[in-house]
Amino acid sequence: MSKHLNVFNNNVLIGTLREESGRLIFRYERLWFESSSAEPLSEYLPLQEGDMSGLNVESFFGNLLPEGAVLQMISKWTHISPDNIFGLLDKFGGDLLGAFSVLPADVSPGDLRYLEVTKEHLREWIETRSKPLTLHAKDARISLSGAQDKTSLLVRDGKLFIPLGDAPSTHILKPRIADRLGVEHSAANETFVMMLGKAVGLGVANIEYRDDLLSVLVERYDREITERGVEKLHQLDFCQLLNIPSSKKYEAEGGPSLRDCFEVVRTHTSEPALQTKRLLKWVIFNAAAGNMDGHAKNLSILIRGGKQELAPFYDLLCTSIYESTSQRLAFKIGGENRPRLLMKRHWDRLAKEVSMKPVFIKKIVLETTEQIETRISGVLGNIMPLSDSKEKAFLERVARKIISNTRTLRNNFAKETTESLQKFV
Repeated sequence: MSKHLNVFNNNVLIGTLREESGRLIFRYERLWFESSSAEPLSEYLPLQEGDMSGLNVESFFGNLLPEGAVLQMISKWTHISPDNIFGLLDKFGGDLLGAFSVLPADVSPGDLRYLEVTKEHLREWIETRSKPLTLHAKDARISLSGAQDKTSLLVRDGKLFIPLGDAPSTHILKPRIADRLGVEHSAANETFVMMLGKAVGLGVANIEYRDDLLSVLVERYDREITERGVEKLHQLDFCQLLNIPSSKKYEAEGGPSLRDCFEVVRTHTSEPALQTKRLLKWVIFNAAAGNMDGHAKNLSILIRGGKQELAPFYDLLCTSIYESTSQRLAFKIGGENRPRLLMKRHWDRLAKEVSMKPVFIKKIVLETTEQIETRISGVLGNIMPLSDSKEKAFLERVARKIISNTRTLRNNFAKETTESLQKFV
């Protein structure tokens, strides 16, 4: 008999996942399927009887796992192949993104166990990074996708805890990147750009800069503190919503385009007009802030209280400050992904692609760039007391870079408009 894993929505059993001859097979539990409150995992895994397999199953469950460097590191230390979705979920499926947990058949949900971890222990792990912190504890589960080696924590009364089993975390600790030459002060960089995003009304996850841990501490938006404890909220990232594997998260790899993303927002949110405006502002902000790595898995739909909305934005930092990283945006804007070459015609093409009025996009471009330029100094002043002298010098350089990007973006827009008008004089 094949081994199977139980899939839970919070503590409610909704289905089983098994592997046969290398194929992932998912089946909804009858009690869940017949429940009046039953909801599908995604539109590609509709509520129905019987087995489901193939790309739909692999894409959904594969997108719950880490990716990139984290996945490779986990694979190395556990001797589980990075493409072994079932094996990885078997070992690390307790505290995944959103409301779901995937547990071995002999493990019951709701066994809330945590291991307190000291700042000294965390600092030692951050400085050595010899293996994932969560692997130091028996039954610990990794929890998030991403390219940085980070760990999930419960923060309670000023103390830090590693979740064990399926115990939910409340925060993500993201240490500065230490293993890539030329990528310095990444935690300070992310804190600054996230704070700038908040200042311009972008709608970002709550963060705290922990200079004592050389890290940024990010509050999980898919967790909610209630009288019953930490509740998990349902969310789906855009790769899941488009039924695309995480390996195709970049447009250049055949992944989603901005047109695809705007269509997701229109068809999967409760207030499409408001949410498409938020997405547009994110696109503009990334171009101005030099965040070249804003891809499809950085975008999610959060389901809460009967409403569906774009989840708070995260993973915002000025990557273009690092010469060793890509200087092209993850998404093309009207066919162009080099921010300094973006002209009005590219924004007009984007307007056509995503069914928006060019005058509306112009309004949001000018509004967002003005907000960035007028508020960046205040944000920089707020983070400076938290930084050491090297970080301060670095953040000043980031601020100058963002201001330069912002002015170029706005000036290119205005320049092409002026040139077009002069043709008719």
